[in-house]
Amino acid sequence: MLKRFLTASLCIVLLISSLPMSVSAVGGVCYIERTGAEYDTVADAVDKAIDGDTVVMVRDSVETEYINLGSKSLTIIGN
Repeated sequence: MLKRFLTASLCIVLLISSLPMSVSAVGGVCYIERTGAEYDTVADAVDKAIDGDTVVMVRDSVETEYINLGSKSLTIIGN
């Protein structure tokens, strides 16, 4: 009886561990640390950020256009 219970428990654990799971809520290229809002480009994040914000890049990004910081005081953390 104990053997069957252990076998069934192990099967359930293996089945659950094989299901795809999301590890991170962040899906974009970067996010603003203060709000957690995700953006697909650094330029979009910089545009929405306010003074003192930190823009965190979680994936590589190739920016092909000029990023206008204006007079904002930002921290940008890359990988």
